[in-house]
Amino acid sequence: MVFQTGKPNKNVFSLTDSGRRHFFERIQGKPEPLEVEIPFLVKSLFFRFLSPKEAAHELSRQVQALSEQLAELEAAGPAAMAHGDEHGRFIFRTAVHMVRALRDWYQAEHQRRTAAISPRPAPDENITEP
Repeated sequence: MVFQTGKPNKNVFSLTDSGRRHFFERIQGKPEPLEVEIPFLVKSLFFRFLSPKEAAHELSRQVQALSEQLAELEAAGPAAMAHGDEHGRFIFRTAVHMVRALRDWYQAEHQRRTAAISPRPAPDENITEP
């Protein structure tokens, strides 16, 4: 234990041989399937209980939230790139790409749904079909 003044004491741990083997097995082991647990997708399962307009509104809100998150990540980008090592920069860039991809995907879905519920103009009676 490390005793500190004005802060809680620290417990100091060391890695055992067994722990070291387990650590390297985890980071060098077989690739694992990506776990896709996105809370918004769970919410969207229940959009069937909303009107099309309400569901489109929820998509719009999520697009806005992801846009804000992306702006925060992009603002942190210069510091992350300057201070992170190669591995940290890779993780940061991956997070930015994932948030951007979700935002763009949801935005396209929002546009599709909005177009489906928008009133279409009445056909012009003076135009003849070819």
